[in-house]
Amino acid sequence: MPCAESMEALEDFFGVEKGYFLTDKPDEVIVKKNKRVRKTSVICGVLTGAAVAALLVVVFVYDIFGFNKGAIVERLYSYNKEITSPSGEIFVDPCSLYLHTDGTFFYMPGYLSSFVMDGEWKKENDAIILTDTTRSENYVLRIKGNSLVYDEASSDRPLYGVKDGTTFAFIKNICENE
Repeated sequence: MPCAESMEALEDFFGVEKGYFLTDKPDEVIVKKNKRVRKTSVICGVLTGAAVAALLVVVFVYDIFGFNKGAIVERLYSYNKEITSPSGEIFVDPCSLYLHTDGTFFYMPGYLSSFVMDGEWKKENDAIILTDTTRSENYVLRIKGNSLVYDEASSDRPLYGVKDGTTFAFIKNICENE
């Protein structure tokens, strides 16, 4: 039998009235206390797991949609150029802009064009600056949401096959092997 001080400490710890442990019910109190501790541990574990999962989702979403050079995967942007054939038939020729994570770009103004452009790109505030390394010319594309809008007024000269205000829509992230 524990001394009176120990008995009081046990009664305080388990939150029971005085003399409770001298009855037939002490095991029920201990079981309830253990269940409460276990339940609290499970709830804390679930909340911690949810917080970690939310953090991972935020990092993943920022990685995909965040627009800074470190976050760009390998991105393909495109716009459609209408072409009229000699017979008067109108068809659409997709023009492609690839931004690579190493700071280089590749621009192909349509499948029917033999002209291609490449060079370096950088982000400045709300714009992507393309620098054609062979011609030393800069082309400015404003960032509008998830698209890029060509801004001739801020460029050295018109980007081949593009008019001022042309929107390059984001198409997809590209694997490095493609």
